[in-house]
Amino acid sequence: GKNPDNIMYSNGFIYTVNNKDWSGASVSKIDLNTLTLSATNNISTASTGCGTSCLKEGNIVYQISQDTTLIEYDVTNMNNLGPLANYSTNFYALAVDPTSGHLFASNTDFYSYGKVEIYDLMNNYINQFSTDITPGKIVFDVRFNSGIEEKTNDIVIYPNPTNELINISGVSEGKLTILNILGEVIYTNEINQVNSTVDISSLKFGKYFIQVESNGKYSKIGSFVKI
Repeated sequence: GKNPDNIMYSNGFIYTVNNKDWSGASVSKIDLNTLTLSATNNISTASTGCGTSCLKEGNIVYQISQDTTLIEYDVTNMNNLGPLANYSTNFYALAVDPTSGHLFASNTDFYSYGKVEIYDLMNNYINQFSTDITPGKIVFDVRFNSGIEEKTNDIVIYPNPTNELINISGVSEGKLTILNILGEVIYTNEINQVNSTVDISSLKFGKYFIQVESNGKYSKIGSFVKI
């Protein structure tokens, strides 16, 4: 990953978006378990330069300097998936809100204005706010109750937040359903005192809700954050 412009971490891998020798751009993937370089693939014949990138729903989204197209990159197969719809602005910085999944993208002319545009999970523009000139870094101060069990209607989910397994107590038996913030069903399974651990490693990061159905009613609910 020669001359990295951005460094990102996800699920045991480090990803770098590289300027190379300024003649092009590439993405590198480093396996932290084996401390080896898995792959480095070219993504453009133009340098990312002052372009920007971030992780969004498990994949990289990036923009080449001076371009107005936002491109999604598949980190599993290490290839471009193509441009995302609804983006036609040259951005200076990108960041994803870890609680909502919304994309925050800054824009500036470097001398008279700065602003941050907000896009939802479906890449629809929803809002913006003004900032100082050249907002080149977006950071979220998200303070979870790490190490504190979340308890709602007697259901306990721990650890929370987490990135691999969640344990659920306070439930004797029932049908467990995990939903994303849009209310879409992500996972269902029967749960009891023996089977009360759920593998969430394949979920995208963000906040999820749990419902436990017993006797035909959603009697217990809770939430957790995948990091």
